[in-house]
Amino acid sequence: MKSEKTGKIFRRFVFESRYKKDTGVITIRFASIEKEYEKIIAKTALLGGLRIGDINIQRTEVEMENRDDLPSPLVVKGRVVSKIQGIDGRDLFLNPMDQRFVKNVTNNAIERYEALLDRHYSGTLEILPLWQRGNIYHFYDNHFIMIYPATYKITAEPSMIDFLMDTGLGSNTTQGCGFLKVVEGAAADRLLNFNQTASNARGVNQGGSSPTGTPGQPRKTIGVFLGFVKKKILKGTK
Repeated sequence: MKSEKTGKIFRRFVFESRYKKDTGVITIRFASIEKEYEKIIAKTALLGGLRIGDINIQRTEVEMENRDDLPSPLVVKGRVVSKIQGIDGRDLFLNPMDQRFVKNVTNNAIERYEALLDRHYSGTLEILPLWQRGNIYHFYDNHFIMIYPATYKITAEPSMIDFLMDTGLGSNTTQGCGFLKVVEGAAADRLLNFNQTASNARGVNQGGSSPTGTPGQPRKTIGVFLGFVKKKILKGTK
């Protein structure tokens, strides 16, 4: 779907994939605002396997989860991408603690919402980075994308919360980036408390730099997606 404002093309889905070298297992998580599309993807993967390039993936297991109503504010984690064009014409990937990052992903979310749902969004949308790891490189279609795995607090209307969980956050959502997972319980409380403590410390120090590093990895997450597809590569099978 093309945005009338900027001409950007937005898709109705988001996915991410993870590969465990020690087990040979690929986990693919997929979500879409078109729920029938999710069912088609899951059924196709279950009955016919999946081919990625020259690799034929079989012995497919498929799980589908229904998502309960989500609260606002909501704590999520994901590999979210925000980028601008540098003076040399190349992509400059922004750090989540950069104010431009928050502005870009917020504007992108609203523009995508209005383009795909064909209605105006007039509610609240606040995206607050809570914590981030160092950058990693994600390779897709012979080019790299710089990603900062991070956690965020999102305050928004229920329709926007659901939309972000179904279509992702930030750029490159159809290239394995932007898939969000809910952080719940004590892990979410710990992240919020860590951020509040850091904010208070910055206030005392008159605006010191935003901290990075970990207050402790979230111990439990909930997969808030309808389409969960788990694959196993059969080595040597093509």
